[in-house]
Amino acid sequence: MSDTNYSAELLENFSTYVKRLKINIPPCLIKDAIIKNQFERKTLSPSEKAALNYVDCIAFLFWYDESNLIMKHRQLYLKSNPKCIVKPEGIYDLSTMSMFSTIAALMVFYGMSSEAAYFALYQFSRLMKHNLSRYLEIFYGDAYASNLPSGGDLNYILKNDLLCRDESHDKATNIIYGVLAGQYHIDREIITDLIHQRLVALDENLDICFIRMEETRVIGITRLRKKDNYVHGKEYVSMTKRFSGFVYEIGSSRVSKKYKDLYLFDSIIEMLSYASLSKTKHVPRLNDASICMSTNGNLAVEMCSMGTLRNGINSPDSKLDVNISPFLDKNEDLWQIWFGFNSDCYTFKDNLRYQLRYKKSTNLQEKLRDFSLSCGTVNVYTWNSMLEIISNAEKSRKNNSDTPEKAPE
Repeated sequence: MSDTNYSAELLENFSTYVKRLKINIPPCLIKDAIIKNQFERKTLSPSEKAALNYVDCIAFLFWYDESNLIMKHRQLYLKSNPKCIVKPEGIYDLSTMSMFSTIAALMVFYGMSSEAAYFALYQFSRLMKHNLSRYLEIFYGDAYASNLPSGGDLNYILKNDLLCRDESHDKATNIIYGVLAGQYHIDREIITDLIHQRLVALDENLDICFIRMEETRVIGITRLRKKDNYVHGKEYVSMTKRFSGFVYEIGSSRVSKKYKDLYLFDSIIEMLSYASLSKTKHVPRLNDASICMSTNGNLAVEMCSMGTLRNGINSPDSKLDVNISPFLDKNEDLWQIWFGFNSDCYTFKDNLRYQLRYKKSTNLQEKLRDFSLSCGTVNVYTWNSMLEIISNAEKSRKNNSDTPEKAPE
């Protein structure tokens, strides 16, 4: 057999193999139901919803509607929006330099409601993925390997900050305190500190923006969008580096840059909630050598199984993969890492275990679980919900103590 015939036979065998792979991939049978808003509403716990946000976005969109995906320049784009790059962790909008997590991407670019997005991802997570994974490896391997484009000047936020304009300063301040203190119960001194350090801004759309600085340059902006009524989970990230999480330094560490404790959280609101609870000593107290970091909801988390049987209930099981090596390399004195991710479904991947091999690590989830048990029938899944309960209880006690006793008749 000649080399030409041999190569042709190999190509034909491979083509047959790929066709067989694709035939065995379960078809999407829920698209019409979602479009017509006739899908089954599922009751999911906050931890299940959090895990669904880390479903492989490429795999899901291939299964849901492959016709809307196109490969060019070693990147995977949406046909319906050619400025949007599809990555495993979500969709990156080149026009705004914003990363949309999987849930937010389905809502923004596919017009799904949050209920529809959770339902679709839940259904997808129950499928056998071996054939799909192999198919994607063959046809979309570059989409997983290539990096997001970097660059872009984010310093514009410092020029357009309404807090820094005399005519809008008071209104901007009232909005920031009203949302962070009024809606999320964040400690007012912490908010004042953020404003003083220029770590928070208000843009011309009245979106609250949290700023990540590197020396004098802005490398990350995380927005709480006003049009979403500042609902938790609507964090949209612009960045010049992938996963440029928000950083909040405590006490003397702000000047010395010598840290002993690193606290990691999923979102900024959760991080600020923990800092607020720390001031009232309801959680392990942050010390003067602490630094808090938020991953902005963009953790590189690999879904392992949505069918893990735990205590007789199907629950999500995820592997937590956070690259903190660059930070650890620069901070040799740091010896303890506190994980404040408000879900107990995470297990550390091997590369994170390797990074932590000489460090002490503590999962703060037990504090949430203990508080939840002390509340009786109330299930407390997040630091912000814990802060809300404590803040409302203290406000109620204060109101009761301020109420004058009724004079005897």
